Amino acid sequence: MPSTSRKALAALLILGLVWGVGLGCGSEQKPVSKKAAEFREKALSLLSKAKKRLAPLSEQKKHEQLRQALRELYKDSVDNEQALPCGVGIIDPSGRAIMGAFPDPEAKGGLMVVDGGRDYSQYDKVKKAINTRGNSHFTLYTSDGTVYMICSPLNESGRSGAVCLAFFQGTLHEDLGVSEEDFASLNFN
Repeated sequence: MPSTSRKALAALLILGLVWGVGLGCGSEQKPVSKKAAEFREKALSLLSKAKKRLAPLSEQKKHEQLRQALRELYKDSVDNEQALPCGVGIIDPSGRAIMGAFPDPEAKGGLMVVDGGRDYSQYDKVKKAINTRGNSHFTLYTSDGTVYMICSPLNESGRSGAVCLAFFQGTLHEDLGVSEEDFASLNFN
C-alpha cells in the first residue's frame, strides 16, 4: 500500500475515533426534550437559591427563621417566574425532614410549610445523596406514590444533611412534561 494511502486511511480512522468519542460514548447524554432542558435549568436555579438561603438555618433551634426563609424563597421564585410545583425541604444527616414547604393554593401565601414530616432515612438513595459530593437525583417509590428527588448536600460549617426538591409523578410528567427517561438522563451538577 502506498504511503499516501496509509496516511489517508490512518487519518480516516483517527477522525472516526474522534467523532465516536466526541459525539457518542465520551459525551454527556443530552435531554430528550426541550422541556427537560428547561426543567433542569429551573431546578438548578431553585436548588442553588434554596441551598444558599436555607443551609445556614438548618439547625433545629432556627425553626422560625427557616420557616420564613422557605416562604421568601417561594415568593421570590414566583415573582421571578421561576417557581416549580415541587416541595422544597431540608433533611438532617439521617434523612429525616427538618422542615419542608410545598405549593398549596389553600394555604397562607399559597405555601404549606411543615415542621419535620417525612422520614426518608430508610432510603439508601437519600443517605447516599447526603454523603456525596455534588447534586444527586433519583426516583423514590413511596407509599404516597413515585417521588422524583433532586438533592444537594449541605456540608457547610461542619453541618451535614441536604436541601432537596421533591416532584410527584403527575406533576413531573403531566404538568412539566418531563418523562421518566428525561429525568434519569439529566445531569444536575
